[in-house]
Amino acid sequence: MVYGDGRPHIICMIVPDFASLGTYARENRLPEDPAQLVVDTAVQKMIADEITAFLKGNFGGYEIPKEFELIQEDFSLEKGTLTQTMNMH
Repeated sequence: MVYGDGRPHIICMIVPDFASLGTYARENRLPEDPAQLVVDTAVQKMIADEITAFLKGNFGGYEIPKEFELIQEDFSLEKGTLTQTMNMH
């Protein structure tokens, strides 16, 4: 989810693909537990760098997120992060 309304810059909340991230964790001798991966600074930096590199050249600097937050669980109605119309709450 990318959000910027009323903020000085864009933020990006990410639910990683934990199967793929688990492979990265094994290769880099990191814990594979999703709760630990989302708070690991090396993982956060790797994902932020990958997203930023992908967006550069295709989007203006003001359109590229400056903050990234990894979250462990998908957005859902049950958790209150989505409305009935599947919009962000």
